[in-house]
Amino acid sequence: MYVSFFLGKFITKTYMLALSPCNQNELDTLSGGFLLLKQFKNEHQHINKIIKRSDNASVLGGHATFESEKNFCDELGVKLLIRNYSEIQRGKSVCDRMAGAAKLRMRAWVNTGNNLLTASDIKKGI
Repeated sequence: MYVSFFLGKFITKTYMLALSPCNQNELDTLSGGFLLLKQFKNEHQHINKIIKRSDNASVLGGHATFESEKNFCDELGVKLLIRNYSEIQRGKSVCDRMAGAAKLRMRAWVNTGNNLLTASDIKKGI
């Protein structure tokens, strides 16, 4: 999610990535993160510093995730200032709320008789 402050108001934009098939392993997660960061940088070329927020899942995987994310940022000319984590079992972050809304729309899509089998279907459902 992108948050900026413009004319006295906070503006948010949510980026979601749908891959099919996806094993949700570290490689898939990093690849998806790189695709999103690249898209973000293309749309907001004036931004050169970011703060990344995520759940604690990547903490348990070792240091490869952190190093790879820093390398991705360096490659795109973005400085990764801080990497924050959500507290385990401490409620949902704003990203979880946005994902929840998307899941609700996808359920409604399926309930009206549509398929939800590919990334293209997910995009149509949202």
